[in-house]
Amino acid sequence: MQNSELQILRWGIPGWLTIITYFILELSIKEYKIPDLFSGLELDGGILAGIGAILTALGIPLGYVVYQIYFWAKWTFLKDDEKIQKLMKVIPLYNDLSRGSSERLGNHLDNWKRMERTFDIYMSYYITDTKLEYEDMRRQNSSLKSRIDRVHGLGASIVGIIIATLVFVFSEFGINGADVFRSCAFLLTLFILIFVLIVFAKNYIHANKNSYEQMRNIIIDIEVAKKKPK
Repeated sequence: MQNSELQILRWGIPGWLTIITYFILELSIKEYKIPDLFSGLELDGGILAGIGAILTALGIPLGYVVYQIYFWAKWTFLKDDEKIQKLMKVIPLYNDLSRGSSERLGNHLDNWKRMERTFDIYMSYYITDTKLEYEDMRRQNSSLKSRIDRVHGLGASIVGIIIATLVFVFSEFGINGADVFRSCAFLLTLFILIFVLIVFAKNYIHANKNSYEQMRNIIIDIEVAKKKPK
């Protein structure tokens, strides 16, 4: 699969989940009577297929927007400073960069930048002073990149589901008032969505921590190899 195709899929999944979540909530108000969702509309198979194609295509730019909201939220609200510093304090270069940096040491984004800079220096310069196999390190770097992409995809999916739920609840509340909360099907669907979000969030936290640890472990492998006689 080419990079452009992967990028489309990466943006598409959060966008499609956003659309699917909204339609599931809309169906719950109709008590999952699908014909009621299109009541008053004369739709044949061709028109339905066209609507499906439009929604599928719409999921890609929508997913891109969701990704931007996710990254803004990640760097604004998620604080991993202690986690990063705890993992990276065994790396001399990271500590040197931290002491000599004019950036804010308590800022999560700046700490992540220092971690990335440390990793790039080890991968670009220090690895040449070791006996480590280039292809093996390339494989490890590819594995790390894939894991980070999955973490961001999971985070963006969480944001997409939250956005769809909030938009639906506020719009439905504005139209029908508190009646929306009297629907048992809607409340059950909302409960299931909250459960799914909790599961996604726990997996995100675990996967995010593992990505930090994997980056740290690759650096340690290079550091250990540096100290071995050539």
